[in-house]
Amino acid sequence: MKEQIKVSDLDFQTIKKNLIDHFVNKDTQFSDWDFEGSNLNTMLDVLAYNTHYNGVLAHMAVNESFIDSAQLRTSVVSLAKLLGYTPRSYSAAKALLSGEFTASPSGPNKFIFEKGTRFVTSSASAGSFEFVVLDDLIQMEKDPIKGVYKNNPDTPICIYEGRLINRTFIGHGLHDEYNYVIPDKNIDISTLKVKVYPTAAKQTGSGNSKA
Repeated sequence: MKEQIKVSDLDFQTIKKNLIDHFVNKDTQFSDWDFEGSNLNTMLDVLAYNTHYNGVLAHMAVNESFIDSAQLRTSVVSLAKLLGYTPRSYSAAKALLSGEFTASPSGPNKFIFEKGTRFVTSSASAGSFEFVVLDDLIQMEKDPIKGVYKNNPDTPICIYEGRLINRTFIGHGLHDEYNYVIPDKNIDISTLKVKVYPTAAKQTGSGNSKA
């Protein structure tokens, strides 16, 4: 009885068996051959492996083409861009501070929290956490009667968990397609700032990396 090769199976052993069945059931000189022989067995292995690999590759390619079946993050990100959505990065914890501290009699009327000012918090159960100021802030005004600096509760001091990191990249030309890779995997891209210096032909950026 003549039989067509079954093409719906992807398993290696099943593919090999289907190939043997096809030759055995076909009215050709191969129908009475010993397919367990070393040479024929090796050739069938190559054919079965090739079919198996191509089937798996096609299956994966189709799956990665749809956002609901994609397994690789790069595929999901690429497909999400077509929908106008960019996946978010890590988000650093944010804290809003209000308070006061003692001022020097000869100190300025306003206290400036400079960019990079660090705050460290600690607790017995969770350990210590480091926060940082991302921009220069004039948040606290001097109270001449009490001799303290205090801020307006309506404008609290905004700090982010993590630390500031600066990275410098050398430019390769105006029309260069070179990728500048930031090696910090936990960076919060919402805090990323890029500065370009054309005269020095270099690019530099800074961001807040979540601790």
